[in-house]
Amino acid sequence: MSKEEYIIVYSRVSSAAQSLSMQISLAKQYLERENIDSSEVQFIDDHDVSATKLSMYDRKGLNKLIKQIKADKAHKVIVYKRDRLARNFYEYSELAKLFINYNLEVIFTASDEPPFSNNLALESFYGIFAQMEGNSIKSRTDDVRKQYPSNIFGYIRNKNEGLVTYTANPEKADVVRSLFEKAASITSAEMFIDFLIEKHPFKFEQKIKVLTNSFYAGYFQKNELFQKLSHVEPLTDLSSFKKVNSIIDTYLKDFNNALNLTPTLMYKLPKCDYCKNTMKVKRQHPLDSGQIYCSNGHKKVEISIVEYNQQISLTLHEELLKFKHSHLRKIAVNTLKGEKVALEQQLKQLKNNYQNALLDLTSSFDSVDARYDKSLATLDLLKNSISITLDEITMIDNLIEEIKTLTDYLNSFNLTLSTEDLINIATLLVEDIHVGHDFTSITLFLTATENGVT
Repeated sequence: MSKEEYIIVYSRVSSAAQSLSMQISLAKQYLERENIDSSEVQFIDDHDVSATKLSMYDRKGLNKLIKQIKADKAHKVIVYKRDRLARNFYEYSELAKLFINYNLEVIFTASDEPPFSNNLALESFYGIFAQMEGNSIKSRTDDVRKQYPSNIFGYIRNKNEGLVTYTANPEKADVVRSLFEKAASITSAEMFIDFLIEKHPFKFEQKIKVLTNSFYAGYFQKNELFQKLSHVEPLTDLSSFKKVNSIIDTYLKDFNNALNLTPTLMYKLPKCDYCKNTMKVKRQHPLDSGQIYCSNGHKKVEISIVEYNQQISLTLHEELLKFKHSHLRKIAVNTLKGEKVALEQQLKQLKNNYQNALLDLTSSFDSVDARYDKSLATLDLLKNSISITLDEITMIDNLIEEIKTLTDYLNSFNLTLSTEDLINIATLLVEDIHVGHDFTSITLFLTATENGVT
């Protein structure tokens, strides 16, 4: 195996609508700068994989990366940001420990991402802020119009002597025509919502995607202008397309408002308390509040998403009210200060070693001595170690300030908690949740005591 094959690029996106191309492009730019042949580098990805919904052991790509590392088949890992690896503080700490134990070089390609530190305590604290980022990804209607799609429902793509045309698929075109006709008859928000949540012939996302694509009218839309596509057989006329899109513009906001009121999971899916399997969600339609159930035959093990979220919210509110945030700050800051003291002692020793090596070089050797080059190399190594240690001390100072800001932020939790706040806190504090016939058990990583937290 070549040296390059021990380099692994890992990428992840949370939904199918997102692209890995930006992360991969930045990785390839790094490889090019380092004169590394990207064709011999391993590329591992998790596409349409949410780090907040799936544990690290349920992500196929990440598990492959971990196995490569444990098999000593990796010496460098290239990734966009820390939150691509994990959005859970505890999972990221576990990964950071793995990287450090196997002496991996970790490269982050995002320009605003602090470099990886081989100091586990320092790197673990960075995992907290990686976890707090984001968590608010929302799906949006795809409005990208392409003149020559490789595949589009309702059409047959023909290619003859380099010319591409699109003709109606006799088995599917009538489905599209009927969809436009039905949409054109909508006269109220209620009719529009009923039309979208009806599963036949598509789910609501696909209906919107079809109805807002001017390709079906034989036109390419750019802003407010329409360019006729002579290579496309229309399945509706432009006038009908505009009418349907006017209806969508009028009522889509009502549907989105209703959709936003539909409860989503505040935390990852619980486990059945009897079979220990991860439970699943079922919805009758997109606006259904949803039920969490055991798919392994335990029919009475079921809880609504609304009740599930309420129990998590109540538990977190009660626990946070007992927290003394001064204890949290003290624990975090003292931990970091302890690391800083150790680094300062290390820095002092490195400087002493550097001075001794420099004195030894200037007093004992001349430039023709065989040991001269070796001593210069030792000085360069010590100088580099001093620089790295100084950077880590600066990072700790910055993290101490961020911890103070974070605990000030936590002080407001006993006053008000938004849904986003609760989601962030749940991923920090909740270790596991089990659901039984008539109970829900929530286990926390930290619990409040009179003396602080345990």
